[in-house]
Amino acid sequence: TVPLSILKSNMIEFHPPLPKNKQTAIQTIGMDAGMKIILSFSKRFWSKRMMGFLTKHQIGCGWTPGKLPKNGTNRFLTCFIMGDNAKWFSSLTQQEKKQQCLLELDEMFPPKKATKHFVQMYCMDWSKEPYIQGAYSYPSRNTIPPTGPTMRERLAEPINDQIFFAGEATATNHPATVHGALESARTAIRYMLKLSNRG
Repeated sequence: TVPLSILKSNMIEFHPPLPKNKQTAIQTIGMDAGMKIILSFSKRFWSKRMMGFLTKHQIGCGWTPGKLPKNGTNRFLTCFIMGDNAKWFSSLTQQEKKQQCLLELDEMFPPKKATKHFVQMYCMDWSKEPYIQGAYSYPSRNTIPPTGPTMRERLAEPINDQIFFAGEATATNHPATVHGALESARTAIRYMLKLSNRG
């Protein structure tokens, strides 16, 4: 269930080596840097109707996490930064991250409403976590070949009914999600239980 990025980095050594089709699946499915930056404000200064937003700079996209939950506190914005933008953000100090976020949000909500009402910031940078090193998998080129199993399906295949794989990168219905990871784990466990019942 380790992240795909860890398998890509060869941090785990397999003896004997993983089968060629498994190695191909690992290297084909994409996974890059990613982070979430959560900003809290003293008041909501955006429209009540706003659920998400896009910027034309480094943040990329974000949403209002307090809008949908019942009795949610709608004073937060979550910035979802991926790929090259996340790599660039990762090189910044916390202060520089904050300044960049407020700069972009101030441009969207003049006159500098984000800076005026800013309270605090929390950053989750998955690429800097030594046992994660990335965000979510994505379907890069050849992840879904014209015929045969997809790379996600190949990654999910057990090896000799002894080594089992699960995690969001192996999920076919909901990849890149927590519930996709849970579904893949349930599938692997059911298969293991089926094997044990045979014995």
